[in-house]
Amino acid sequence: MRATQFTGHTDSWEGYNRLIGEEGVIEVLKTGREPELSARKALRANEMIFATYESSRIHGHLELPLTIEDNPLDELVTLIKP
Repeated sequence: MRATQFTGHTDSWEGYNRLIGEEGVIEVLKTGREPELSARKALRANEMIFATYESSRIHGHLELPLTIEDNPLDELVTLIKP
């Protein structure tokens, strides 16, 4: 099996399979770079999602990293429940 060099983002399923499949793992091991689907990137993406909810809840801007302790989505849901 031959490893394929990944040169950027792709919109095709074939590209995603290459990122998370055997070829993606081999490429990461060969180059030492961070995987596209790493836990660190997933945590940053989740923080952005929660920041969107929190910004909506407080009707304003906020600083990252977030320092909130509660779940802004839960609060928003309770506010709109009849």
